[in-house]
Amino acid sequence: MLAQGDLKLIALALIEQQPRHGYDIIKALEERTAGLYAPSPGVVYPTLTYLEEVGHVTSQAEGVKRLYTITPEGGVFLDENRAFAEAVLDRLSALGARAAMMEAQRSEAPFPGLPPLVEAALVNLRAVAAKKLEGDADAEAEVVALLARAAGDIRKA
Repeated sequence: MLAQGDLKLIALALIEQQPRHGYDIIKALEERTAGLYAPSPGVVYPTLTYLEEVGHVTSQAEGVKRLYTITPEGGVFLDENRAFAEAVLDRLSALGARAAMMEAQRSEAPFPGLPPLVEAALVNLRAVAAKKLEGDADAEAEVVALLARAAGDIRKA
């Protein structure tokens, strides 16, 4: 899901927003992607250890957890790479929004009360019509005419 090195910048950006535990970073990315991506602890914690070793974050123990805070050096590094970090976070957010939309569409019956085969046919019709209209403004009148004829034929049947 992420290229090598992306997680370092993303973790820094999330820690800059507020001090976080490793688990918080995992959950923040999982929420941002609507559950499509949650980095494993085996990736997150070594990344946090690396960031601490190079001086970009500090940590303090809170029971069995460690709370990570960005350092001034980490802030400078993040500032130098902020555009890239924000682009990656935006890409993850867009992916999450798309996944959430698709899940909402999947969970809702698009044509409630219709038999499943008729519903499937109408879903297919919608997809075909949308594809036909994509980038072809002149196709709208043709699609509307076809749909009107089909509605008339159904009425007569």
